[in-house]
Amino acid sequence: MYPRKLMIAAVVAAGVLGAQELSGPVSGLVFDEQAKAVRVIAGVPGAAYLGSSLAEGDEGSISPDGNFAVVRQGAELMLLKSGGGAVRLGAAEGVTGEVAWSADSHSVAVESRSIRLWINLDTQPEQSPLARFEGDAISLAVSGRGVAAGAKGGVFVLNSEGSRLIVPADEPEGLAISGGTLYVADLARKEVLAVRNFASAPEIALIANEAAGVGAPVAVAADNGSLLIADAGRKLVAMSLSTGETQYSLELDFVPARLDRFARGLYRLNVRDSATDPVQILQLGSEPAVFFVPAAAASRED
Repeated sequence: MYPRKLMIAAVVAAGVLGAQELSGPVSGLVFDEQAKAVRVIAGVPGAAYLGSSLAEGDEGSISPDGNFAVVRQGAELMLLKSGGGAVRLGAAEGVTGEVAWSADSHSVAVESRSIRLWINLDTQPEQSPLARFEGDAISLAVSGRGVAAGAKGGVFVLNSEGSRLIVPADEPEGLAISGGTLYVADLARKEVLAVRNFASAPEIALIANEAAGVGAPVAVAADNGSLLIADAGRKLVAMSLSTGETQYSLELDFVPARLDRFARGLYRLNVRDSATDPVQILQLGSEPAVFFVPAAAASRED
């Protein structure tokens, strides 16, 4: 029942097909921490709302293209696919911590006591060999068959051959990969770094710090030539990847905690810590803006 509903919603969110169960335009899917469910964001920016529960779970994450969801249901870790059906990925190994998707949504890394990587999500999901990481990851990023993991003390690259430190960092709260470059948001050092050729011969460059108006970076994302930086000082900063210049800065009335792309041009910025918290969404475009989605109690689609 749940996978069928997820399939319908995900296809609608991608703008490919209409569905009779859901009325009005759909922006995408999010996992609602308060309702413990995958829910649709229905409506248009400025007049959107959280729809019914499509799939339930203790924790969850939606892929950037909206076609997959990883959901922990008790002791089981499940992959829900828009193409139909659900795939058991394995035991959850405890509470799920960090989850990161590849840019094409075909790979996902999950940290729950250990970091595991699944690839080929679009065809036949399989677990890719990955060296065990001795530490508590506070951020993850996925590239190919490797994973970048941020922990107290630095950023590491993990693959089937082992793990190695590539960037010393005190508190790497956010990681993002674009091409062969890894971007690191170090909250303790109040800076954002670019690590070019991170998988082979890392070259570290400073991208932003307090002088550039970034004093508390907690998340980063690369999108269409821009580096988006979520700052716990209640702001969102966008910088040009080619020139390093600040493109714009948006003042926020809440503290952002993430930059999760869940649809083209749309990013989720917050975690719902209470039942009254809305979902805060960044919309890119000619006039970037942040809008909130009210979160009423979830009903379940049958």
